[in-house]
Amino acid sequence: MARVISAFCLGILTILLPILALGLEVSQESVITKANINRFPDPVIIQAKTFPDLTSGVLENYRVYACHEGTFEPIRFQIDEMTEEGDFIFPYGELSNKKMSNGILDPRDLVLFMAHDTGDKISEASWPKGIIKGQEIEVIDPIDQTRSWAYLFLFEKDPPPLCPLPDYINYDYQTETLGGEYWKVKYIIDKKGKHTNIYDTFHVLPAAGGTGENFIDRLKIRAKIGLFFGKITLTTNEEKFDSYVVNTWIQGPIRVVRRLEHIVRGPFKMTLVRILSDVYYYETMFTCPIHFNFPFKIERVLTSLTLRIGTDYSPAVKGSIFYNDKNLQGVLINGKMDETEANFNNAADHWRVMTGKWGSLMTRSVLTPEAEKQLAIVQGITDDETFMNPPERFPGNIGWTWSDWRIGQLPGGHYTFYLEFYAPPHYKPGNEIIYLNYLDHPINVKIAGNVNDNQARLFGVPGKGF
Repeated sequence: MARVISAFCLGILTILLPILALGLEVSQESVITKANINRFPDPVIIQAKTFPDLTSGVLENYRVYACHEGTFEPIRFQIDEMTEEGDFIFPYGELSNKKMSNGILDPRDLVLFMAHDTGDKISEASWPKGIIKGQEIEVIDPIDQTRSWAYLFLFEKDPPPLCPLPDYINYDYQTETLGGEYWKVKYIIDKKGKHTNIYDTFHVLPAAGGTGENFIDRLKIRAKIGLFFGKITLTTNEEKFDSYVVNTWIQGPIRVVRRLEHIVRGPFKMTLVRILSDVYYYETMFTCPIHFNFPFKIERVLTSLTLRIGTDYSPAVKGSIFYNDKNLQGVLINGKMDETEANFNNAADHWRVMTGKWGSLMTRSVLTPEAEKQLAIVQGITDDETFMNPPERFPGNIGWTWSDWRIGQLPGGHYTFYLEFYAPPHYKPGNEIIYLNYLDHPINVKIAGNVNDNQARLFGVPGKGF
């Protein structure tokens, strides 16, 4: 038995030693300030021009470190390269533009890591050997001024191994499956082989308090087009939009980026709305800044154009509770309309949560005040599994929470809004503030005495500059 135990311990040490060797012991005197920030879901995104003395190095020679419990160790990070025009360089896919990569950290490139991976502030004397230059990065919560630190290093050659922990998020283009420790989503590949952005399945995994079963029917986008002063009404749905995944993407330890294009067509195949979006997938969420252009006010051509957008759920959510900031008392979801649902406050909300034994999903739509006023958004809930609303996998509407957007009222021009999806681990009412702060109160980044907003919300138009 002793030999078996010894062999087991030796095996464990064989696995752990290379990992332990990555960290550097730090004395108590070297720790200047203990980290006290508590921002779990936030990625930290910094444009490299913020590090003027650290650019021009070979990408493979950069590392990001943080001090945890007396150990100074590499943490997960990634560098997203940008073109001179400010667009992404996508390393993967048949339409990849990776030939534009120069393998060097340019001022326009992005450095990313997770806020919850940062650590204590340490003295420069504890920095690793072999670096050409290093930079301390202070992460600050603007709400309570708590803070933590990370360190970007450029090594001269033979940099230490990368953080051995698994990537936060993974993507398989062939199956259109994304996920990590907390959630997994799969998108439909249609009969023609087109990769869509329509959910096939969505799962909250046990690490986040879920059961792992599929809880989604689909994200329904139903359009109603009025012609000839309302005398003719046409309807269409998400399957009839020209909506596809451009065959190119970014895959890194911190996030995956998928590029999408959507075209809503009217009579005679007229392009009414063209939408470009880069969807950003992180550890517990994905965020979708959507950019669309109208060459003119749509109601000059059509009488009206209304989009009804909302998530319909699978029977797995029966027994769940739906909350939003206009209905804090909650609504029971069981596939049958009741008095509470009939009296649903239909004012435009700022966040919404569906939560049950299967897990939790929080969503929000963030628009500029001008766009929100012009759209005159009305919301509702349809919890009636006898009400057929194809195309759908599960008959009827189970907890379908929808918003009507009167697109036709918008003047011509360029518009941007955020469509957000969060899988908050082990959600309890009140936890939504953690994810609201991500966009409403973005963390600050202090570098060399200069304070900058974290660029998690500062997305440019795909293909037209950061």
